[in-house]
Amino acid sequence: MKTMFSPLNSLLVAALAAGFAFACGGSGISVPRTTATGGASPSGGAGSGGGDPGGSGGAGGTTALSTGGSAGSAGSAGSGGSAGSGGSPSDASPLPVCADVLKTPAVDSCARPVGGWGNVPPGSGSTAVKLGGTITAVAKGPVTGGCLQPGSTTTGDLVALTVHADSDAGAADWDVEYLVPANNVAWKAGQHIDVAYTQSGGGWVPLVSSLTLNFGQAVDVYIGVGGRDTDLSDVPLTFRQGPAICLEHHTCGDWSGYDLEVKDAGGWVRIPYGSTSSVAGYIVIHGGMAEQLTANTACADWYVSHVRVAVLRGVNAN
Repeated sequence: MKTMFSPLNSLLVAALAAGFAFACGGSGISVPRTTATGGASPSGGAGSGGGDPGGSGGAGGTTALSTGGSAGSAGSAGSGGSAGSGGSPSDASPLPVCADVLKTPAVDSCARPVGGWGNVPPGSGSTAVKLGGTITAVAKGPVTGGCLQPGSTTTGDLVALTVHADSDAGAADWDVEYLVPANNVAWKAGQHIDVAYTQSGGGWVPLVSSLTLNFGQAVDVYIGVGGRDTDLSDVPLTFRQGPAICLEHHTCGDWSGYDLEVKDAGGWVRIPYGSTSSVAGYIVIHGGMAEQLTANTACADWYVSHVRVAVLRGVNAN
């Protein structure tokens, strides 16, 4: 059956349409399309949005945060609608190459019986040492047979303490060492000290370790190493990953270096990569933080995931 429209029918349809628009606010139904997003490549493409007929235009797209792309263009107005807003621009300056800007200071630590583990094995792939004792010797720089033997390119202050344990800790005398750019804790023979050291991982997974030294109620030295800031344990301060400061394109995958942020009473304090700052009564050394940008890499035996932090209370032993 064929339906015929007369002039009267046309007037009736127009009236119904006008009434429907009035019931919906008089400007039509706003159904913006999905906002486009700029590409994640270094060039960062601009996004654009658009509105359906009778609605407001979609918002402009945004670009990737660290690629220096341009702002998204505004969505065009639909019939009876308003134009969409333009996207916000990303960081206008592309990140520098990590190899050009990262200067990583020396931060490391270790603890083991004097002369090596011998008949006191550290355990299957992990070490956990906790003891109280008296310092019998203090050395500055590598010691013969010591657990830290830095290479010729490593600079910094290496402190080696010999600690005689108060009670059975698996060995009578312990070699306790740490390496920082500049040590400001003056250890003395005869001083009582509490030592806690843990180590696990390494090789195919990130090394995770921590050394805590104190001769009072507060932590005097903390050296933390991990794959991420969340790996750090027994930390006297609260850390988190800061902004990315560089981008490295590697054949196995992309990775970035990061600043470090430390929580203070007044909020978060940003410590630039490789720098030293005073926070909450401590001297904090940012020994490096880097992480690959994707979980999957092009190389089976490759990963980038590490963080090193040193915290010194900066007091003299009495």
